[in-house]
Amino acid sequence: MIAKMIFSASLLVIGLSNSVHADSGITLYEEHCASCHGGEEMGPDRVAPPVFAVKGHYLNHYEDKESFVKAIVAWVKKPEINRAHMPGAIRRFDLMPAIDISQEQSAKIAEFIYDGQFQRPGWYAEHYRQEHGEDPK
Repeated sequence: MIAKMIFSASLLVIGLSNSVHADSGITLYEEHCASCHGGEEMGPDRVAPPVFAVKGHYLNHYEDKESFVKAIVAWVKKPEINRAHMPGAIRRFDLMPAIDISQEQSAKIAEFIYDGQFQRPGWYAEHYRQEHGEDPK
């Protein structure tokens, strides 16, 4: 009986840890965002700006985590040109469609982006010079 209870408790812990992982910021980002905002391997044929650029542009407007997350959540729910922080990206890729995920999921993704360290693709410096007339910061 005790062994059965321990086994059941172990399954519960495994199940809880798997469900937490399945709903983590990185997992949600990979599921809903990475196919468009992924890394350098996407190269010039990408369909959206890389996540490190999104993070940089949002940090220029929202330095603290709370306002950064709130802004990303609002954008994901309802992207609007008049609230865009990346007009060059909209000219190149068009306006991002709204993503049908919960506010809680959007917040987890935004927290992952805020806390994450993303690599700048090798092609980005030249792109930035062409777009802004200066070297990236």
